[in-house]
Amino acid sequence: MPAQANNSRDVVVVTGACGFIGAHCTHLFAREGWRVLGVDRRRPAPEASVRPSLDVFLQDELVTIEGLGDLLAREKPRALIHAAGPANVEQSMRDPRGDFLAQVPPWLTTLEAVRRAWPPTRLVLCSSAAVYGAPGTLPISESAATRPISAYGWHKLAKERLLSEYLSLYGLAGSAARIFSTFGPGLDQLAVFDLARKALEGELVLEGTGRETRDYLYVEDVAAALRTIAVSAPGAGEAINVASGVETEIADLARRIAGYFGRLQAKISATGRIAEGKPSRWRADVRQLAALGFSPSLSLEAALERTLDWIAEHAR
Repeated sequence: MPAQANNSRDVVVVTGACGFIGAHCTHLFAREGWRVLGVDRRRPAPEASVRPSLDVFLQDELVTIEGLGDLLAREKPRALIHAAGPANVEQSMRDPRGDFLAQVPPWLTTLEAVRRAWPPTRLVLCSSAAVYGAPGTLPISESAATRPISAYGWHKLAKERLLSEYLSLYGLAGSAARIFSTFGPGLDQLAVFDLARKALEGELVLEGTGRETRDYLYVEDVAAALRTIAVSAPGAGEAINVASGVETEIADLARRIAGYFGRLQAKISATGRIAEGKPSRWRADVRQLAALGFSPSLSLEAALERTLDWIAEHAR
């Protein structure tokens, strides 16, 4: 006989629970007293830097609806955060089919499972600023045109379209969280980690010109923003930017990281080579997210220090 749901607490499902954003989401919901159900294609690794905090774990690749559907019917979750899927723009350009298969079918399975098993679940899709492509004006509002310049961006946009379809035709409720640049302990890739490794080696060679900008938000604040959207957003298919609203130049980020490691004299240079599929500047309009009651808990400086503390311990 299947275990009975614990209905004394709000219940959340996090798909991609063993991933970077997903694992941090499980910690936040658990701290706030939610019953946390994790779904991932792989089991939590004992050596993982950030292990999920879970009451229930379902190992499922989200190919068929039965596993997730049974979990939804039994537990009747208030919310589902869909954080499953790869987050590698360069890889998506090399293998667009592989990126599509890892991004879109699992989301369609999730939507169909919710439709059949427990439609009241409030859905939050982890989408991406990549749907905007290379915007002509800043800050980027949610009403800006969606013109992706990477396969990854197109596939995130396809997932947003599927969300709209299921909301329109089947009465589900949900939002698309367009996440900008994320960093924090446990992420051993992307700009902050790569620059830290280079600083430790004594020479920072930047991709591009160094003048490119990104809008960074600490991963714990990303998780808090997703919870805010799950609880407070209308759930009518709206897109909501998840970012700080602050534009940071990559060369400035490199200098801050070099300073943390005492490498102020480290040579900083740039290849001038612009990566395919990546925009030159990002800064989000975050008024919609702020209107829901969210504000970042940490400044970029404080969040960088926490992250670099972790990298200093793990990257050598």
